[in-house]
Amino acid sequence: MARLTVPKRITDLPKPYHSAAMRAAGDENDRGCAIIGTAFLDLQLRAALEHEMRNDRDLINALFNGGGALQSFANRIHIAYAFKTIGGAAYNDLHIMRQIRNAFAHSAEQLSFHDKNVSQLCDQLWFAQHIHMQKRPDPTTARDRFLRGVDLLGQGLFEVTHPQLSRSRFIHYGPQRKGAPPT
Repeated sequence: MARLTVPKRITDLPKPYHSAAMRAAGDENDRGCAIIGTAFLDLQLRAALEHEMRNDRDLINALFNGGGALQSFANRIHIAYAFKTIGGAAYNDLHIMRQIRNAFAHSAEQLSFHDKNVSQLCDQLWFAQHIHMQKRPDPTTARDRFLRGVDLLGQGLFEVTHPQLSRSRFIHYGPQRKGAPPT
C-alpha cells in the first residue's frame, strides 16, 4: 500500500509558497478552501516557531512530530502567543480559523461559508476587517474574509522568519486576545 506524505514544513510546498497556497485555497470548494488555507497557516506558524528555536533538528522533531508538544495547530498558536511571536489579534484570528477548519474537516454534512455559524466566525476575523490591501477591494463575503485573513496572516508569519525583509511587526497589529483561550 502506498504511503501518503503530508507536508510538514513550509519548504515542502511548491514555490513560491504563499502564492501557491493562496491559489490552491482559492481554487477549491469551500471545504477545500478552509482546510488548505489553514494548513498553510499551520506550516507558516511552525516555520515562525522554528525560527525562534535552537538549531537542534532532534529537539525540533521531538516537539513537532510523534505526539510532541507542538504537533497540534492549537498548541502552536498558544505557544506563539506566549512567546510573543504573534500578537493578540493574530492569536484570536488563528483560533477562529482553526475552528472553521475543524468544522469543515469533521462535518459529515455539506458545509459552506454561507452557513450562519461559519459566516459569523469569519465576521470576527480582525485582520480581514481592519487591514486594507492596496489596489484590492475589501472582502465582501465570508469566504473572501477567510481568504484575506489567510493572506494577511501568512504574510505576517513570513515576516517573522525573514526579519531582514520587514521590520513592521505586522503580526502584532490589533487588539490583545479576548477572554479565555479558545478550545
